[in-house]
Amino acid sequence: MNPSLSEIRSSCEHYSVSAINTYINCSLQYFFKYVEKLKPSHTSICLPFGTAYHTARAFIANANKAKQTITQAETVAMFADAFHAGIAQTENLKAEEGEAAALEETGMKMIESLWNSRDPNEFVIECNKAFIIPVEGVELALIGELDMLTRNQENGRLRIVDFKTAARKWPEDKAQKDLQSSAYCMAFQAEYNTIPDFRFEICTKTKKPEVQILDTTRTEKDIAKFANIVRAVDHGIKSKVFVPNCSSFFCSDCPFKQHCENW
Repeated sequence: MNPSLSEIRSSCEHYSVSAINTYINCSLQYFFKYVEKLKPSHTSICLPFGTAYHTARAFIANANKAKQTITQAETVAMFADAFHAGIAQTENLKAEEGEAAALEETGMKMIESLWNSRDPNEFVIECNKAFIIPVEGVELALIGELDMLTRNQENGRLRIVDFKTAARKWPEDKAQKDLQSSAYCMAFQAEYNTIPDFRFEICTKTKKPEVQILDTTRTEKDIAKFANIVRAVDHGIKSKVFVPNCSSFFCSDCPFKQHCENW
């Protein structure tokens, strides 16, 4: 049985796409979170919400893989249970009054929107597939988890599908620029010796949720560029280059704001 992401995460020092992006966006936040391992002042309720949505979406994917019949009501219940559990288990949860109830209602509408937009040609091969791969010239391995791997029943193409929630639709060019697709295609290529298609499946947390599909592809050049980015970030970390980015979008709700101000 393949190890889970949590098992891999606890077994070795590593980099993740999230860590790489954190360093790029604000290297000082990376220092506080990953080097000093400081306790964050708070955790946004968006974290347990996103985790609960992923749990429900994986429930649908696993049912597809096993050719099991599930209902929308079961999926909504799966989301609600995971959301309640996440709230209860999260320390220093940051939420406005009534926000949890409002998000739960939104999540239920999101499941309904997702349910009505499923791809009939989607054949699920794997779900929540963890990986750990080396990056040439970097001591630490890169780890991550593929939300879903599918095969299109019309053309036979393999595709990684990543589940996202967002406050609004993504700009059309965001999928082309996102590092996660390059990283995950690199991991897939390392195991299967081919580069798959990649899809971002984004469900909006709007009054009337929508499922936005953004397909993208990656080339050998894209993967090589991502590896260069990892090596550059690794060099910066080893050289102890940690500086604040005072114009970062992280700033407004940064859980290390006080440490940054005292830096």
